[in-house]
Amino acid sequence: MLISEKIILFMSLWIAFSIIITNESQIEIFFILILFGFVIIKEIANPFIIGKIKLKLNLFILFFLIIFSIVIVNRIIEYLNA
Repeated sequence: MLISEKIILFMSLWIAFSIIITNESQIEIFFILILFGFVIIKEIANPFIIGKIKLKLNLFILFFLIIFSIVIVNRIIEYLNA
C-alpha cells in the first residue's frame, strides 16, 4: 500500500470518527477535529511523503485553518456582544 493511500485511509477514518462524535449542532468542533487530523498526519508522515502530496496536505490544512479562524472570530464576537 502506498503512503498516499495510507494517508487517504487514515483521513477517511478520522473524518468518519469525527462525524460520529459530533452532531449537527457542533459543526465547529467537526471542522476543528478535521484540522487537527490533517496537521497530525502531515507531521507524522512528513519524512515519507513527496512534494506533491505535501502541497495538497498544506492546502487542506490552510483551508481548515481559515475555517478555524472564522469560528474563533465568531466566538469572540458572540462573547463581546453578550
